[in-house]
Amino acid sequence: MNTNNTSTSCTAKPVSPDPEKQLEILKLKLQEKEAALASGTEEVKSLREDLKARQAKIAEVRQLLTGYDAQKLQRQLNDDNKVITTKSGIADAALKDKKTVIDTAIKMFDEKLYAQGRDVDTARTNCMKADEETKAAVDAAETARRTFEESKNIPIKFDAWLKDTKAALDQAIKAETQGDYVALYFLTGEAQQIVDKFKADPILSDDEYKNSLDAKLSDSDTTRENVNAKKAIADQALKDLNEKAKNYDAAKASRRTELLSILKKL
Repeated sequence: MNTNNTSTSCTAKPVSPDPEKQLEILKLKLQEKEAALASGTEEVKSLREDLKARQAKIAEVRQLLTGYDAQKLQRQLNDDNKVITTKSGIADAALKDKKTVIDTAIKMFDEKLYAQGRDVDTARTNCMKADEETKAAVDAAETARRTFEESKNIPIKFDAWLKDTKAALDQAIKAETQGDYVALYFLTGEAQQIVDKFKADPILSDDEYKNSLDAKLSDSDTTRENVNAKKAIADQALKDLNEKAKNYDAAKASRRTELLSILKKL
């Protein structure tokens, strides 16, 4: 067997879609739809928006490619590697055994910097969690507020149901006197449907209604206070994140200066 032959894969390499061709296809689809449908239809509107978005993306890609020169970048990288090889050789020869001490100092400094970055990540997680808890507290407070408002309207609701029932029964009684039994049947059925609502939502005693109002009012107050507490925690978490991120960014920016100062004292 000749091992020098170049082997080829049986699986065809996937071809990346050409955005320019996709744009042309989209244009043709739009033209077809515009010819078949009125310009004001939702489908045409959607295609227009899709076309506009695709054009914007393609323009963005073209702009990015304008200043990109792979060969120039590779030449610069090759030149940099040559300089690194030459200069690091000179430094190695001059420093000899001191390199170990320098490498250790750099490692320790970067470990502290890495830990500082982890603290920022933790602070960001805490900040996001505090925001989520604040949103949940706001939702709970709004639900409690609506529940209390609905409870305040219970007498109005019951009164409306009973008035509607009486109106239906008055019409039913009138229909009976006129011998209109179809209307009598229908209207008594309507009245029964209204009365049945009280089975799921029964009339509370005076004390029960008062206790219910007191409980819902207390719940509304408690959830509102919880919102304030959660907001305070979220504000502190954001403050902590901003402070840690600011210090970390400053530490990263001054890394070389700080390290050089330390290394020169070794």
